Amino acid sequence: MENSFHGRTLTALSATGQKKYQKGFGPLTPGFKHVSYGDINAAADVISKKTAAVMVEPVQGEGGVIMPPTGYLKDLKKLCQENNILLIFDEVQTGFGRTGRMFGSQTFKVTPDITALAKGIAGGFPMGAILASREVGNAFQPSNHAATFGGNPLACAAAKASIQVILNEDLLSKSRENGDYFKSKLNYLKDDHGIVEDVRGSGLMLGMELDINCAEMVDEMRSLGILINCTADKVLRFVPPLVIEKDQIDIVTCNLDDLLQKYSESTS
Repeated sequence: MENSFHGRTLTALSATGQKKYQKGFGPLTPGFKHVSYGDINAAADVISKKTAAVMVEPVQGEGGVIMPPTGYLKDLKKLCQENNILLIFDEVQTGFGRTGRMFGSQTFKVTPDITALAKGIAGGFPMGAILASREVGNAFQPSNHAATFGGNPLACAAAKASIQVILNEDLLSKSRENGDYFKSKLNYLKDDHGIVEDVRGSGLMLGMELDINCAEMVDEMRSLGILINCTADKVLRFVPPLVIEKDQIDIVTCNLDDLLQKYSESTS
């Protein structure tokens, strides 16, 4: 999809629908077509007999916390089934409670054929994994694919411990509850500050779109001990730890309120 982000290794970079990340890394892996995210007709128009799969982020993270239009992911699943091709979800950002369920596929009630996972899987320890349906997974046999550090015992132990904490401490419910609270606080700021265009997201994956570049705001918030980031130039992205508490959310939004007021005054 256009504005997607799938990683910085060569083929993942080729799948990424943002030229700024690809600059200087050519020649890219051929065979990828990019279409507008959220436009099911655009996806249908480029599918041919040579198409192997559709790859999509359930929520576009680097693209600006872009949510899928209602029914879009289900329509993609249907389109793939009709054309006998695979549906691949990149859940590196949306997996492990980020959107309020264990996986984004559960949030949007769509089961892909293949799911790519990383980041939250091991609570910060480097690890990646792939999930697949039984039919698709059976296409891989032992020794078909390998990695020097694949199945690393320390990474697997970290992942097991991280997943147990998510389940045992019911962090999925906490993500939904505190995500709703955080989103409501951000919407209050939207109502108070004219430079805020939109607030969107699911669980603890939230974005606030401004009508100005927000890169300097990230630096100013960091100086206050608060880590957020700016994506797609004008979107403040909030992806806090699942253990964040409401009083910490209050600290974030209180300081953000002051900062938005400062920038509102400077642009008026």
